[in-house]
Amino acid sequence: LSWQPPRETRFRITGYIVFWRALRLENQMYAWGEPDWDSVTVDRSSSMATVEHDVSRGLEGRTRYRFGVVTVSTMGSGEAKVIDAYTEEIAPVGRVEDLAVTADSPTALQVTWEPLQLQLRGGMLQGYMVQYCHWGETQMC
Repeated sequence: LSWQPPRETRFRITGYIVFWRALRLENQMYAWGEPDWDSVTVDRSSSMATVEHDVSRGLEGRTRYRFGVVTVSTMGSGEAKVIDAYTEEIAPVGRVEDLAVTADSPTALQVTWEPLQLQLRGGMLQGYMVQYCHWGETQMC
């Protein structure tokens, strides 16, 4: 996350408060989750044109977040500036549920499962991979 400090201030900037919260699906309705935050201290000798802060704690893949920055000065804190952004996709982090196999005939099986929960997908699923092997007396899968 990066931003530019205010061009002019009447008071010395001592730092920033950076906060973020995820948009979550709860009871089939979207709501903003609990916020997380960090404080960023400004070095007195620094005259940075851009301030950067690594925000990675607790972020999930392909999730909408609201990020905000509050300027802190010797006289208190200012108004929050906010922006919404999505994180990049990641590999799924969960497993399908209710996996079942039934015999349709002597030569065919039907495999069924409940899809991976939305919050565990890490992004847009492209599909599922079903693997199998022949399990005989002399070999194991």
